[in-house]
Amino acid sequence: MLAKTNNVDVLSLTMKRYFAVFVLLPACQLLFASALTVRTEAAPILRARALRAHPGHAAALSLLHLKQTPGPTPNYVSYGEPEFTTFSNLTTACQACMEFFPQKEDGKRFHLHLYEDKESGGIWERSCRAGKCDFRDPQTDPVGGIVGKGDNRICITRDPVQWYSDCDPILRESTQTLLDATRYCSYHEQIFIPPPKGTVSRFAGKVEAWERIGLGEHGKPEQCLATIEKEGAALLDGQNFCDSDLPALSGCCESIFNALNCVAETSKQTTQGIFTQMGDQAAQMFEAFNQFCVPLCQYTKEEFCSKEEYKGSDVCIAPEDCSQCTSRGGLWCPKLKSCHCPSKSPPCIAPPVTSPLMCPFGLTTAAPTNRAPGHLVEADADTAASSSDDDSPLCKYEEFALKWRPRD
Repeated sequence: MLAKTNNVDVLSLTMKRYFAVFVLLPACQLLFASALTVRTEAAPILRARALRAHPGHAAALSLLHLKQTPGPTPNYVSYGEPEFTTFSNLTTACQACMEFFPQKEDGKRFHLHLYEDKESGGIWERSCRAGKCDFRDPQTDPVGGIVGKGDNRICITRDPVQWYSDCDPILRESTQTLLDATRYCSYHEQIFIPPPKGTVSRFAGKVEAWERIGLGEHGKPEQCLATIEKEGAALLDGQNFCDSDLPALSGCCESIFNALNCVAETSKQTTQGIFTQMGDQAAQMFEAFNQFCVPLCQYTKEEFCSKEEYKGSDVCIAPEDCSQCTSRGGLWCPKLKSCHCPSKSPPCIAPPVTSPLMCPFGLTTAAPTNRAPGHLVEADADTAASSSDDDSPLCKYEEFALKWRPRD
């Protein structure tokens, strides 16, 4: 009996152990899975099933026996291949280069100074050039190959790559419309010509009409419409014969003439047709050009000063004594008995006289002279007018003004 009792006890103990394994293990499994929950589109259905099977653990969802549904794709940006700007032909490449890199760093008059590499040293000319993208290293750059082989895409550079083409003649050849002409001539002459009415400029960051893209007469940025109006008015006012900057006035007159003449030639239109398409900024410039620039080449200095309307101009004033000199803005050299414009180092032997009140009484007679300080800018011999008669040849500025004058 004892043995039988023991067997029964052993059997009972064994069954209790199996009961613990089969009953308690799923419960532990369920509790462990509560830490590994996932949200899916089937969550409401699965939650209902869990509630019926295990009312006390309805929030738990086991990852061990469920078929999972992938979540949404992350919203990241795929950058792909490195970006590199190339063009299909030389014309579009040169147009883009001119639009975003309009400045010529070649050291020419009214252009920027020669480019200077601050890091590795060296000085050279820079302007827009275009050619095949076959000079880059294909191991390190997104495009490239052996020089002269393999790649037909077009790249741009401003450095003097010998086998690249200069963009200036390419752009001139491609000019068809008035807008194209203003764009090309702005780049060629390095002065911003405003586009026709109803169009938008194709120069990035260059919005002020008649502003030099390069440098002015004194090596600084210059707005030529403002220069012509200011210096032209100062030249003709007759109050101070030293207040006008004739080199700056002449330089802007020359640049404006060349720029507008370029537009007339490349747009393949008549000057009257061009003028009607240009806006108010062009009309304002032409009015100033006609008033202040044309006389600079229409007459010689003697002819200019003989005209009643110009007799009081700066270049026509020749003070003969100390009071006349100093009252018109000049300084008088008492030893030399001559009149000069103020400067840091005047040619006077003795200290100069700068005010009429400082002039010595009775000693105001000046040395004989037939020229005034400064000079009038004249045209070349083959274009300058010898007189103002109707039968005489016109200088280039006057001829230009007559052609472009709007008709009533």
